[in-house]
Amino acid sequence: MDDAETPFARECAARGWDRPAAFLRAFETTADLMGEPVAVTDRQFRRWRRPDPPRPRPRAWRVLHAMFGMGPLNLGFPGPAPSATVEVSPGPTEGVPWTAARSSPTPSAPLPASPSDPPTR
Repeated sequence: MDDAETPFARECAARGWDRPAAFLRAFETTADLMGEPVAVTDRQFRRWRRPDPPRPRPRAWRVLHAMFGMGPLNLGFPGPAPSATVEVSPGPTEGVPWTAARSSPTPSAPLPASPSDPPTR
């Protein structure tokens, strides 16, 4: 199996991250936005592109989930994630990568009223 055929490699290519430098920049940016103190190397990126890739560590797992808007299991990584819990709440951004969902200047749907807000007439 060619590495271009792996789910991770396909998803990287679809986002323009098929070259190590582009992927590493996107990973670092996402990790910074999330406050996750994690980095990956060119070598790690290449290992992840292979068939039967190694399982990412928990911090990298969370960053990958945010980058792709899907769990790393869907990208072909073995699981379950060691101590990594990522909750996805349904809504207008479900399935949208974390960075894209939060880069919109305006929300796509109005926020529900807080239970403490007085009713409007």
